[in-house]
Amino acid sequence: MAEKHFYEQINYTEKYLISYMKSNIEGFSTQKKILDLGCAEGGTVYHLTNQGYICDGLEIEAGRARIAQKYTNGKADIFICDITQPLKIQKRYDIIIMRDVIEHISQKEKALNNISKLLNENGVLFLTFPLKYSPYAGHNQNAKNWLKYFWYITLLPKSIIKLLVPKRDIDNYLYLKENALSFYKLKQLLQNKWKFIRIDFFISRPIFKIRLGWPIVKFPQIPIIREFTNGCEVLVRKS
Repeated sequence: MAEKHFYEQINYTEKYLISYMKSNIEGFSTQKKILDLGCAEGGTVYHLTNQGYICDGLEIEAGRARIAQKYTNGKADIFICDITQPLKIQKRYDIIIMRDVIEHISQKEKALNNISKLLNENGVLFLTFPLKYSPYAGHNQNAKNWLKYFWYITLLPKSIIKLLVPKRDIDNYLYLKENALSFYKLKQLLQNKWKFIRIDFFISRPIFKIRLGWPIVKFPQIPIIREFTNGCEVLVRKS
């Protein structure tokens, strides 16, 4: 599983992320310092450093971070820490990537405050996540059983989720239900401290193309209705 995720990160970075950053981040080059926050096994860090970019990783799970350290082989710093806690990292970055991580964080405001501290002046944050009211807010598209076909499972009452979901997965679905993020709430969290550069909503997200072979399908920014799409992707600048 770790190896599969590692190569999926490489494919996503090669086929989507680098071109996105080139198109949307002014002055993007190999001189920009990048941090992949929630880097897991380090596929993104590995690919970016091998392409000549300056990139480090941050991961809360020590086991996954050690795999990232092995793959990057000293070419990058892989920090093992919790982004919601006081940080001892001395480095500062021009770009922070936070892909499908924020929905797993309960203390989102603390996380964003620490991210701001890690960014240089006018630094940017690339943030992606499944929306709270999306069909796959529980990441159940990755399930190995019938749950992958069960849309909106995290919108069900907790008591129903406990009846439907295998015991080993209950805590994960309940946690995602509790900490899911809407775009409306994201705007509240970012107000005054960040400036939006780009916002995209998707029926089929870029990672679905890598993982499932689905085409990328965007959705227009129609208030309220956009909250029910499969995911959101934003680029914001520290203000």
